[in-house]
Amino acid sequence: MKRLRVLAIVWASCLLSPVRAQQLSPQPIGQPGSWRLAFDDDFDGARLDTTKWRPNWLGSDDKAVTKPVNAEEVSCYDPSQIRQEGGELLLVAEARACANWDYASGLVHTDRRFNFVYGYAEARMWMPDGVGVWPAFWLNGQRNPLDGEIDVVEASGTDVGRYHFHYQCGDKRCSPGGTAPVAGATSGWHTYAVRWSRGSIEWYYDGIQVYARQDDVPTVPHYLVVNLGLRKGPKGYTLPATLRVDYVRVWQQQLPAAGLVARPAKEP
Repeated sequence: MKRLRVLAIVWASCLLSPVRAQQLSPQPIGQPGSWRLAFDDDFDGARLDTTKWRPNWLGSDDKAVTKPVNAEEVSCYDPSQIRQEGGELLLVAEARACANWDYASGLVHTDRRFNFVYGYAEARMWMPDGVGVWPAFWLNGQRNPLDGEIDVVEASGTDVGRYHFHYQCGDKRCSPGGTAPVAGATSGWHTYAVRWSRGSIEWYYDGIQVYARQDDVPTVPHYLVVNLGLRKGPKGYTLPATLRVDYVRVWQQQLPAAGLVARPAKEP
């Protein structure tokens, strides 16, 4: 069904004026105004599109098995834990030996594929339930925490979402944020989004604002990350577990101001 909708939009855009065609393209939920779709993946192909995504945590290449994002995780990130089926991205965590870890899971990010400054980033996801799972959708700067980290959503196997903004404040790392209930997060689809503007960051779950911040807003390029971590500490992980992703999109407002244009990074 999703593929038919996409084909209909493409066909219609060939027949209509540029303005009318733009109106048919996907728009951010609950965000009025003029938006340009800067990044879009509906995961309709047979495999991950590596012109958009990298399938591990900052690996030397797209086949590398890599370490976790941080010391609070207990699984490697292996490209083999990433699948595309039925128009969905599937990140799968399971118990098996993987390099120096006892568990393996999946992560994708867009560094060196798509980096941007300001915009509205939105993902439609179905969270896994159970013990120890740590799914997340976030934006990361090149020099975390100096460049900031915007956690759109993190979860822990329940119907609650967490949001944070991590940044360097003096000699320590600050992490303002909070939590919001997401009824049915582990039993159905929901959208998680952030509106990053000059001077503000706003978080939205299912199109409803849950938090906002105006201080220390980053002004340098970030990239997208979606991952399914396993948190250190819990016993009896609920595995295998799968984070399902329907789409990930980034829009930018069509304004002439500098800094509102996507900045794909060059390959090394």
